[in-house]
Amino acid sequence: ELDDIDKSIISKLSGVGGSELQSNLQKVLGIPKATLWRHIKKLEKLGYIEIRKEGLVNRLILKKSIK
Repeated sequence: ELDDIDKSIISKLSGVGGSELQSNLQKVLGIPKATLWRHIKKLEKLGYIEIRKEGLVNRLILKKSIK
């Protein structure tokens, strides 16, 4: 079950073309890093996003949006 934070992560990624750095997403959403990471891992497990390492940062790639 997706909560409001999950939906806002998916919405923001969708709004920027489906790809964004985790640090940028955290600034835009204004939520703590640990909270964001927990939701990102949940969304990855559910198949909504892919986490791609780029050097020291994570790029989040939207794989499917909310129906």
